[in-house]
Amino acid sequence: MPPVIHLLLVDNVDPSSIPTKAVFAALNLDPARHLATDEAQVLSVPRCLDAVACATLRDAVDRKRSTRVDSVDGAADHQLPLTLMQLEQLIGARAVDTLLALPARFSDEASETGKPREIFVRRYTGGTRPWNPFHHDAAAVTINVALGDDAAFAGGRLLAVRRSRVEAIERGEGEATVHDSRLLHAVSRITGGVRYSLILFIGHAEGMSAAEAAAFAAYLRALPDDASRQRVAQQLRALEAPLEAALSAQTREMDAKRSMAKPARAAIEQARHAHATARERRERAERAAQEAEEAEHAALTALDAAIEAAQVMRDEHFGAQVAVQRLRMELLATQREGRARLLREAEKSRV
Repeated sequence: MPPVIHLLLVDNVDPSSIPTKAVFAALNLDPARHLATDEAQVLSVPRCLDAVACATLRDAVDRKRSTRVDSVDGAADHQLPLTLMQLEQLIGARAVDTLLALPARFSDEASETGKPREIFVRRYTGGTRPWNPFHHDAAAVTINVALGDDAAFAGGRLLAVRRSRVEAIERGEGEATVHDSRLLHAVSRITGGVRYSLILFIGHAEGMSAAEAAAFAAYLRALPDDASRQRVAQQLRALEAPLEAALSAQTREMDAKRSMAKPARAAIEQARHAHATARERRERAERAAQEAEEAEHAALTALDAAIEAAQVMRDEHFGAQVAVQRLRMELLATQREGRARLLREAEKSRV
């Protein structure tokens, strides 16, 4: 492996310290033919996928993935190929629509590239797929989504050859990086943790010239310093076997725990239902008590009004009795006065 490439891919040196001319020279590429690389645009879109979608895709590639020979460096690819329908089943149609809308945001020309021709989830670890060498994608547009935050693993940086230096593109979970075939890029050696990414290739791009393709192939053949590509692939598969067994055992253990958790979840659900029923009954009782209290208050108010009306009627009746008594007394007085007058007149007539 050329020393400059070794520094970037294996040693994880600061990529900004490496000039692009040194990278082109190490890769046997003519900088004059790749000036467009300096102008290659990169669109970064945070939170294209939520945490649930990222976790679903990580779990999918952990459970099942291929170890076919990769077209870039001949090593085992450790990736899960997907169709567009399978991707929708995993993360939902809305999330897929969000991803498919990215080419139009990248450029007007990219919006006409059509649907993805290849989709896969890739998994990097130090013992299986440690890095991905510098290469151009044979796609008009590439959508590369980080399925985990860069802080979740060590190394594994996405390197891009742009402008006058090599850049490390830092990304968060669910962040999409969109670029075209002009971008020369790589993934440096991962030294800890697991790195996951979702890749969508859309459309086709023009390839290298025959001379450049031959030079680039020579560079790729030289990547494994101590063995041929086939031997490296065999070694990686041998390393992967115990990891696969451990992963299968862990998966079975998780499935068993899920099965054991089902009765507990059912009991929790029943308890929640009972609590909700009790709360509903309590609320009904509280409403009934409030309605009874309001009815009692209304009855007391009506009783007070009736008592007040009766008091008024009693007062009016008493007043009427007083008036009748007064009239009776006035009548008696009038009768006495009339009788006395008659007696006086009778006495006068006798005299």
